[in-house]
Amino acid sequence: MAEAAPPLGAVDAHYLGSLYTVAALDGQTKHHLEETIRAVACDAKTFCVMCVGHNKGWEEAASAFARQAVRLGTASAALFEAGGGGWEDVTAPDADWRLVQRRAAPTARRPAPGRPGAAMASADMGAKQLQADKLMQKAGRFWQASLLEFRLKPDWEAAAPLFEQAGTLYKQVGQLEKARAAFEKAAQSQEKIGSVWHAAKHLETCGALSASLGQHEAMADFYRQAGQFFAQAGRIGAAADALARGAKALEAAAPGDAAALYGEALELYEGDAKAGQAGDVFRQAIALAARRCAWQDAVGLLMRFGEACDTAGARGSQAKAYLGAIVVWLHAGEPRQAWQVFQDVLGVEAFSKSEEAFAADALFLAYAAGDAERVRGVVQCFKALDNQVARLAVRLPAGDLAAHARAVSAVMGGRDPDKSAEQEEEEELLPAAAAAQQQRLARPHSAPARGELLKVRWPEPRSAPATRTACLPSADAEARRAAPAARALRAPQRRAGPVDAPPVWTLDQIAGLAFGVRRAGARPCGVRRQRPCGAAGAWPAALSAAPRATRPAAQGLMAAFYFGAQYVDVFVARQQRRELGLCEACGGVYEPASCSQAQCPMRHSGGGQQQQGQQQQGPE
Repeated sequence: MAEAAPPLGAVDAHYLGSLYTVAALDGQTKHHLEETIRAVACDAKTFCVMCVGHNKGWEEAASAFARQAVRLGTASAALFEAGGGGWEDVTAPDADWRLVQRRAAPTARRPAPGRPGAAMASADMGAKQLQADKLMQKAGRFWQASLLEFRLKPDWEAAAPLFEQAGTLYKQVGQLEKARAAFEKAAQSQEKIGSVWHAAKHLETCGALSASLGQHEAMADFYRQAGQFFAQAGRIGAAADALARGAKALEAAAPGDAAALYGEALELYEGDAKAGQAGDVFRQAIALAARRCAWQDAVGLLMRFGEACDTAGARGSQAKAYLGAIVVWLHAGEPRQAWQVFQDVLGVEAFSKSEEAFAADALFLAYAAGDAERVRGVVQCFKALDNQVARLAVRLPAGDLAAHARAVSAVMGGRDPDKSAEQEEEEELLPAAAAAQQQRLARPHSAPARGELLKVRWPEPRSAPATRTACLPSADAEARRAAPAARALRAPQRRAGPVDAPPVWTLDQIAGLAFGVRRAGARPCGVRRQRPCGAAGAWPAALSAAPRATRPAAQGLMAAFYFGAQYVDVFVARQQRRELGLCEACGGVYEPASCSQAQCPMRHSGGGQQQQGQQQQGPE
């Protein structure tokens, strides 16, 4: 090159073997070129870089830079330009490159009509077409049985190479329709003799010829048949690659058919437990889904790609795939779906400990804050994502950022943004209330059976635990058990306790009652406590005389309540036990046979068996 163009001898040249390796991969050359240019062209004075390589990667990279199909053959070149502050800017995923010029290698011109060379070329093409026609006729005879040629059945093995030779000649002379028909018959012949591998190769050629003819539906059918034949031959990888090549050729003309072929190719890889080898096919399918704005399909492919990377042990690619799924949902305006994906993939250890997980968390915090600059700052910290996903990431935030911020804040707090706190509480309590209502309707309310008790501990105002015995219907008890957990946590703590322990706060109540009576008696009706004007500390004579008259009565009432409280409790407890048929002294704590009370009704009335059965069942 320096000999042909002497100025090239003075440039700074770098020979990189990775360009040869990466050019053989699908969809990787552009990204690798951007990284290489950033690493090499670090001088601000460098304003032009020439990359020399080979196909298929160079043609894919040129098409990706131009965002349109760019054909680069042998010794071809494409010139691109982009504006920016430096190579870091123009090699970013969202850089806008423009195709300035494309120049192909000079080809040999056909001789003009009337010259000797033109007549020779025309005669050569005519001879090839005539030879191809003869081969088609001869191969067609081998497809039929002939008694004259001592052939009792079709000779598929002899016909197959003849059809293949005829197809090649038709292709050389530009007869693409006849060439496709010849290769299709060659594939049928190979199938008849059991060579499905060669049949699949011929069908791939038919698909390529259909693409040149612009018949995209036929092209998809040929590539699909080729994949089936490769699978019959036991070459699942070759079948998936054939479908992927057909999808790649259909992306621009028929993106729907291309997406279907990509899906079939990935299913073949996953069915053969070789999904880890389908990285390039996954990336191409994801890029196509993103260009078609099929966000759900793109997220599904990214999640499947993450699982495939986990199987292959590619932790870095797995984390980037999951982060890409979050970015796609955010770009689609679905922050709640993005948060759900984030919560799901946090269960994957490889992602939860990666830098992508922290970047996703920072992205959600920026969204919750509603700060667009903060979102862009987080996106700039993302590591290299796939090309199409990276283009979506640099466009964040997209849509109504305020609405997205409210949605993200709500889902991060665990509440539905479309419902208020009162509505959520009502929905939480509604199932329990409905269940309790059904229980009440199924079993009508009735009085509790004899001895059906619910022992409940009452609130403890001071020291010792105090209990009282309450008779409640069993339906209400079941309704209380059916209350939701959130309401049960706020309810006072209730548990069983000993029977008929005297409440320790009874005397406090009595003292308060007596004190209230004393204070009430100290105020005559219609007299308010007021200070007279000009008499500081002096009270009317009527008010000072009233307490002296009522104080002895209040003190006597307080003393009576104090000394009689215990007897009143005992009297009430005995009345309750008598009504229930229990022993008035022990309340049924002891066995009827061992009760020390001579007048125990359980021992004399034959209720010992009933009491014993109640003790075995225990309190509800």
